[in-house]
Amino acid sequence: MELDKSQVVKFQMERIKAIQIIDKYIDLKVYEYEEDKVLINMLNVLYDIYIEDREISDNGILSIKKSILSILNFEENLNINNIDFTLSMAEYVIKLRKYIINKKIYNNRVDPRSLIKLEVGEITIDPIFNQIEIIKKDFKNDILEIGVKAKSGIYNLKFKNLS
Repeated sequence: MELDKSQVVKFQMERIKAIQIIDKYIDLKVYEYEEDKVLINMLNVLYDIYIEDREISDNGILSIKKSILSILNFEENLNINNIDFTLSMAEYVIKLRKYIINKKIYNNRVDPRSLIKLEVGEITIDPIFNQIEIIKKDFKNDILEIGVKAKSGIYNLKFKNLS
C-alpha cells in the first residue's frame, strides 16, 4: 500500500504510541477506561480478565469482556439476566447466518392506496410493517406525507401526486 510521506509519518507515530502503551501494560502500569481509546480499552479488558477484575460502567466494553469470558468458557461468571433467552437468540442468529433456517422471502405486492385511505389514529396490519398506527397525515405541494408508527420505529412515507 502506498502512502504519502505525511501519512507514513502519522502512521509510524501512532504505531510508536501503541507500542508504548503495550509496554506500560507489560509493566502492569494500567490506564483507566477512556472513551474513544480502543487500544487502551481492549488492553484494560484483557487486564481485567487475566490480572485483576475491575468494575466496568460502559455497556459496550462490558459486552466485549463478557464475550471474551464466554470464548474462554467462563460463562458461570457472567451473571446475565435471562441467559436462556440470550443463548437461544444467539443460536437462532447463528442458524440464520449459516442458512440452516430458511428465510421467508417477501414477494407480495403492496398497494399504497390502502395506507392513503387511512385516517390519523387508525391502526391496521400492513404486510411490510406489521401492525401500524397512522400518527400524521399532511398534504403540501402535491406531496402526501403519512407518519406511520410501527413496532420497529416511526416512518415518514411520501407520495407524490402525478396527475
